Amino acid sequence: MRRTFRETLYLLAIGLAAVAILWFILSRIRIVVFTMIPWWGLGLMILIPIIVIILVIDHFID
Repeated sequence: MRRTFRETLYLLAIGLAAVAILWFILSRIRIVVFTMIPWWGLGLMILIPIIVIILVIDHFID
C-alpha cells in the first residue's frame, strides 16, 4: 500500500516532534559511560540494532 503525501508529511512531523522531545529530555541528563571500545564501536553497537528493528517493523507493516 502506497502512502500519500499527507501521510508521509504527518509521519515526518511526528518523528521530528519525537526527536525534539527526546533531545530536550536527554540534554538535561548527563550520562557517562565508560567502555573499553572506541566511541564509533559503541555507536555502531547502538545504531545497528535500531536500524534492524525499524526494518523488521517496516517489513511487517507493509
